[in-house]
Amino acid sequence: GGGEVASEAGVASEAGVASEAGVASEVGVAGEADVAGEADVESEADVESEADVESEADIESEADVESEADVNSEFTDPEKVATVLAEWATGEAAAVRKAVSDSIATKQKIGRSDSAVGPADTSYAREMSILFRRSALLVIRDPMVFLGRCVMFICGCCFFAVIYIKARKRSQDQVISRLFLFMWHVGVPTSLGVVAVFAYNVEFNSVKKEVKNGLYRPMSYILANTVIQLPFMVILSMCTMTVSGYGIGDWYGPSYVMMVLTYASVLASFEGFAQVFSVAAQNPMVGMLFYMNIWFAAFLFCGVMVAQDDVIWPFKVFTYILPLNWGLRSMMFLEFNDASFSGAELCTESVAEGCLHHLTDSGEEIQPGWKCDDSVSLLQCTGRSGGQVLDSIGYNYQSISSEDTVGSDIGICLAIAAVTKICYVVLFRYKCMKSSELAPGEGGGAGGAAVWQERV
Repeated sequence: GGGEVASEAGVASEAGVASEAGVASEVGVAGEADVAGEADVESEADVESEADVESEADIESEADVESEADVNSEFTDPEKVATVLAEWATGEAAAVRKAVSDSIATKQKIGRSDSAVGPADTSYAREMSILFRRSALLVIRDPMVFLGRCVMFICGCCFFAVIYIKARKRSQDQVISRLFLFMWHVGVPTSLGVVAVFAYNVEFNSVKKEVKNGLYRPMSYILANTVIQLPFMVILSMCTMTVSGYGIGDWYGPSYVMMVLTYASVLASFEGFAQVFSVAAQNPMVGMLFYMNIWFAAFLFCGVMVAQDDVIWPFKVFTYILPLNWGLRSMMFLEFNDASFSGAELCTESVAEGCLHHLTDSGEEIQPGWKCDDSVSLLQCTGRSGGQVLDSIGYNYQSISSEDTVGSDIGICLAIAAVTKICYVVLFRYKCMKSSELAPGEGGGAGGAAVWQERV
């Protein structure tokens, strides 16, 4: 009986184990089935997601192609392209184009007419005051135009004064050296105005945008710039000759003021040329080349390198319209006329042989004459007084004489400066008034393409 009980208990135990194992197995299988199911679901989701992304990418790609096809003839028929472009001249596109053109014209109202008043109803005085302060500030911040040239004028002219250091002595053998020292002082500083062409060109491109945007009138800028420019012509003239000429070269002191004013008028003429070429040429390098050509012509036809009577037409016109010829002869007069030169003495016709005289147009001797020391060559014997020396130089250099033409020469140089300033104003306003408007092409119809056209 006990054995049977034990046997039944063992069977029950084995059955329980088997049952538990079965349950566990079923649970494991179910768990694995759940995991596999979840993996399948995730895999299907990934596939669907990738399919959606690819589908969206295809749609975007097709949209891009369709967009490009609307405007690019390489992706669609030329007829469709022509239809799109034709819409620019008609319908809503035409209204937009007209609105843009009207907006441009409105912004340029001040640039087109100096009598027009801007949105802020700004007066000429107010605009000039603001532009004057800005120009004065730019002179300090950008020294290339004026302050830099002041330094270069001093250094360059001092160099020539040191090279011609012996010409500081007013003697017969240094007369011609003194003449050429004046040529270097007159010619070289004016050539450095070429840097102003570049600076004015850069400034003009900036000012042109501001004028076209209606910020101020073009004449307000021009007047403010002129107010800054004129005093600096006098300052540059002083820098040219104060240290080198009157300090090192021992020039004739009483003529200092008139000498400064005479050379300032010459500088004003060349400054006008610099402004004209800065606006006339879009590329500043081209404007600088134009300026250098004018300077070379002025230096060549100043009356020293070649006699004015020897220049043939039409080149002879340069002897009249360029300022160096007029400026040099007045500066020579101011320096020489009232001075005396050693190595010669005044004499009259009653004095012993050797007394030299200049002659009038009728052939009469001009009294008094002069007689040089025995140590002085006859070729170097030019006279005792400054007037005698000037007339002696004039035999070889026709533009130089003892005739007082300072007033007329300054007037001619200022007239040249005024003409160049007028040309500058005309070019300045013309380029500021130019604008662009949208207009249909020559075809005008379905095949007409929209183009930009310049108008004034």
